[in-house]
Amino acid sequence: MKLITLLCAISLLTACQGTPNHDFTLKGTIKNWKGSIDLIGNITTNGKTKDTMYTTIVDANGNFKFDIKTQEEDLYILQWDQSKDASIYLINDVPNITIEGDARDKKSFVIKNSNTSNTLLEIESFVSNQELLLKKYIDSIAASIKLPTKNIVENDYTLKIKTLQANTKTKLLEYYHKANDPFIKIAVLGTMYDILRNYYDNAVQIINIDKKELLALLEEFIKKYPNNKYLPLLTKSIERNEDTLQQYENKLSKKEAAAKPLLPSFSLPNTEGKIISIDAFKGQYFLLDFWASWCGPCRQENPYLVKAFNRFKNKNFTIVGVSLDDDKDAWLNAITKDNLTWTHLSDLKGWESQAAQLFHINAIPFNLLVDPQGNIIASELRGEMLEQKLEEILK
Repeated sequence: MKLITLLCAISLLTACQGTPNHDFTLKGTIKNWKGSIDLIGNITTNGKTKDTMYTTIVDANGNFKFDIKTQEEDLYILQWDQSKDASIYLINDVPNITIEGDARDKKSFVIKNSNTSNTLLEIESFVSNQELLLKKYIDSIAASIKLPTKNIVENDYTLKIKTLQANTKTKLLEYYHKANDPFIKIAVLGTMYDILRNYYDNAVQIINIDKKELLALLEEFIKKYPNNKYLPLLTKSIERNEDTLQQYENKLSKKEAAAKPLLPSFSLPNTEGKIISIDAFKGQYFLLDFWASWCGPCRQENPYLVKAFNRFKNKNFTIVGVSLDDDKDAWLNAITKDNLTWTHLSDLKGWESQAAQLFHINAIPFNLLVDPQGNIIASELRGEMLEQKLEEILK
């Protein structure tokens, strides 16, 4: 489970709540950065979410300021570069927010005045540290028993991994139960849901939680906040994946977990309006990448995709981008700006896209790696993970 995916999912689940005015000022100091800095604001209308980008200039002393007019309390992303470590998440829960840090070290950033933003930053840091620790344990086991990391799930967990999973669960539940702001509860539910949703990838996770536990927490949230405007999108997100979650839960025996799901067929227009079938890409490895021009986290992932594509495009590998845009010009401009030189498809219906409905997409970026036979062999390959996976299979 990658945190950037989680936070994009959280942004999808948020909507306006509270007082009719949430205007705010964000000012701060960012060391070792020159030029512009962006603030990507999540705007939810009629149950659909898009990002609005604001840009300002960082002065010679590293100072910057945003004055934002809005009627909503939402998730915002402060972004100074497109790499995954060049963004900070915050909530406009107070009218004045101050942030300070060093562009070369994401962990150096401190948010002042906004308790909700600080708690979200804590959760992000905690989850990231737990993932790094889990990877260390798994690599150690893999080396000792001389098995590939992907096969660790077939072996008994070490006491260290069991302890880590228990500690992760305890800490996240502590954040959930102590939170006064419903947004933090949503963030914790989103974290746990993301882990459960990706469990079918046959990977050891930082927490053990099943669907019943998650739904019990959701029921508790409903009882406490029956009129919360975040709730319809949260429940819709989970319900849309209910059949998929149940399907994978029923099949996760050791024997059945080894089976590879087959990518379903679908067709969409390309950038020139020609209908292209996904079956046309069988016979090679390809990454099916769901994204959109308005999705900040998607755009942050694009440099990693470009790097992997350029390295492996002559080794029977390609990428097929499926956009959830509804504005063709914005879609085409993003393709050009980010130098995405592979095949792109979209019916320009946003979240109502045929492909989004087929795959139950409720958060982007999201991707699937498909082998030449059309089998899905991996998903949610973020950052350097795609290149590492391709190194493994395209030796």
